Amino acid sequence: MVASAHTVRPSDDVPRGFASTDAGTRTTLVAAIVFIYGVALQLARLFLRPLELFHDATHVSFTDALAFMGSTLLFQGGFALFAFGVTGFWQTRPVRKLAAWSVQALAVLIAVLETAGHAYFLNTGSTLDYPLVAFSAGRMREVAVLAVHSLSPLLLGSMISAAAAVAVLPWIADRPWARGAAASPPPTQPRWRRALFATSMIASLPLAAAGLLTHTSQAIDRATIRDPVLNVIATFHPSRRAPHSAQSTLDDEPVTIGPISAPGALRNVVIVILESARAESLTPWNASLQDAPFLAELAKSSVRFDRFYTVQTHTGRALRAILCGFEPQHRIRPPKFTHGIATHCLPNLLRDHGFSTVYFQTADERVEHRTFVIFSMGYHDFIGPSSFGHEGFEQANYLGYEDDSMLAPTRRWLEAQERSKPFLATYLTVNAHYRCALLTRHGPQRYSDDPELNCYLNALRADDFFLRALFDEYKAAGLYRNTLFVVVADHGEAFGEHSRRTHNDVPYEEALRVPLLLHDPTGTLVRPGVRADPSTQLDIAPTVLGLLGFAVKSGHFQGSSLMVPHPQVPIRAACYDPDTCLSWVRGDEKFIHHFGRRPDELFDLGRDPKETTNLAGIFPQRAAELKRDLLDWDRRIKDGYAAAEAWTPPPRPDSGEAGSDSTGRVLSSSR
Repeated sequence: MVASAHTVRPSDDVPRGFASTDAGTRTTLVAAIVFIYGVALQLARLFLRPLELFHDATHVSFTDALAFMGSTLLFQGGFALFAFGVTGFWQTRPVRKLAAWSVQALAVLIAVLETAGHAYFLNTGSTLDYPLVAFSAGRMREVAVLAVHSLSPLLLGSMISAAAAVAVLPWIADRPWARGAAASPPPTQPRWRRALFATSMIASLPLAAAGLLTHTSQAIDRATIRDPVLNVIATFHPSRRAPHSAQSTLDDEPVTIGPISAPGALRNVVIVILESARAESLTPWNASLQDAPFLAELAKSSVRFDRFYTVQTHTGRALRAILCGFEPQHRIRPPKFTHGIATHCLPNLLRDHGFSTVYFQTADERVEHRTFVIFSMGYHDFIGPSSFGHEGFEQANYLGYEDDSMLAPTRRWLEAQERSKPFLATYLTVNAHYRCALLTRHGPQRYSDDPELNCYLNALRADDFFLRALFDEYKAAGLYRNTLFVVVADHGEAFGEHSRRTHNDVPYEEALRVPLLLHDPTGTLVRPGVRADPSTQLDIAPTVLGLLGFAVKSGHFQGSSLMVPHPQVPIRAACYDPDTCLSWVRGDEKFIHHFGRRPDELFDLGRDPKETTNLAGIFPQRAAELKRDLLDWDRRIKDGYAAAEAWTPPPRPDSGEAGSDSTGRVLSSSR
């Protein structure tokens, strides 16, 4: 049979099964799935946490709710227009396939970011931003562990279902057996139709961007009104090299120390850093709570500091402040430590004078590259959970097992030490970390009707038992009376008091004010008492060195000894996420700058210790003055780290090696 001259053959440029109607089906399905999923998550936030979204959740108007939902509606509408335009505009088979697959991949990414933003808000009361997303992308193992413990089974299942639906359903709908008869290829698209698709792509950008403009005066935080994906996009900015200020906050000259007089028998030092322990939740600072009776007993023979602050609400940063005495960085990306910075730290300094140094923790040492960080500070021994068992102990949270598991390793380490050699031992607990489990070893108590707060207070109670047992270990080893004990915390914890949770982005007293006890069993170095003047973690390193009889010979710390009277200076602190919040405290005056996310706040802590009355509107000039002070300090910190990273150490004369300082210590690159 001879084929008719009028037989229509499929064009190579317009593939069978990929006609505009089929591409439209794929696009419609993708956009509909992502739209429904994003709107559902936003509605869930609206109903689950209204108290952390609106100033007065009982009087949220339709306009307020629409402003909250509007950001997601506009963003998802913009994505739908973009998907429609980019898929329909192209006519050649390879490009149309690539466009369709790209739309599906983008839709999966949006679903994942919407889920992450939703979970982050439920857990912290804050909004996911680009720096945190970019930093997390390089630590997928930690992110996966956190996701397993932070995402509810319902939310995790919903995300997987949405991503799978976006990836699979459009492909199924495009199969010939799903469409019935294969579609005949359409003629070449008229210009007006291609113009329509092009217009859709162009219009999608301003429509989605309009989601950034939705606003309501009822919103506590402007960022939480945004769609989570939009907030990530809005907080993206190219990395810029900060100008190097002449007033660097980092000392280029390494700290060196020497004995004030002929050294006698040096004291041992034990520093216990309580994870997430806020002062207001421990008995010595809140007598109405009986969760820490041992600490209350210990405080009677110690110096108790009632106004002691962390300088940054994050464990890794607080470790640097406590153990090294200098300001942590104000960005998420780990710095490349160069000239002299690592040599500030107590372990490095004390090792040079004959001290053994050991660091214990129960949290997974792989998190935040903790092992590398600790060794860079000068610790000789790192004893973590991979080097001791946890059989018979309960899991405290996703990071590790209860702190009592450090007692047996402590006993073994003490037995192996030369009694003539002093030591520095540091402990970091884990019991009270975010997502705690209710520990039952010592009998759980009912402190609060809020399950999360009740679990937290029981975790602090378990730490009190750990502290008692730890002191008993030193007594049994005959080392108690010759040891100076420092009990402090890395940061506090929030439970929605100011519409924020956990600690990273909480500039209020519940996260900033932490406990500090200095305990000298002999009473010769430290006399018991109470100190009410504000001080910070930066003061611990110079205080310990001073009590041990050492003086700084070169360089300097950014804090000062707590045992020496000095003029009251402002205390400044930063949140973990950059450009999120900064705080300033002197006496009873406190100011918080929120970088436009919330109105700046000014408090009188003497009359308003719970920080409920914002005085910034009454004293606008004072608020503006303190804002300038904080922003200038923030810039100096950033400039200092930029200058330190840009500095190139000269080669050593004897070997020509670079990368070591004038003392010959090899400098590390760590956070």
